[in-house]
Amino acid sequence: MPEDLINREGITVVLKGTDHATLSRTYAGNNNATRILEDAKDLAGAFSRDAEAILSGLQRDGRLTMEFVGAYQKAYRANVMQGVFKYSADIDRMLNRFVALAKA
Repeated sequence: MPEDLINREGITVVLKGTDHATLSRTYAGNNNATRILEDAKDLAGAFSRDAEAILSGLQRDGRLTMEFVGAYQKAYRANVMQGVFKYSADIDRMLNRFVALAKA
């Protein structure tokens, strides 16, 4: 089952301070049973939506750096290499867009 794979093999990004609570689409009250089920069925989509939410929030707050984007790139590559989910050109484009924003 995909949810078993993410629990055993999945790589994620750990956020410091209040960033997870304030920027995450799935933190505590931001999450619900439907979202959990949908995310479990589409791990790559869940990763993409989570990364987009966090990185967009950081960019909006003027705190987006290559360190943050690089952490998501590294987690994405590791998940693909471990077979947690398949390569996605859409995720690559999204992360590359944040690379450009972080360098600006």
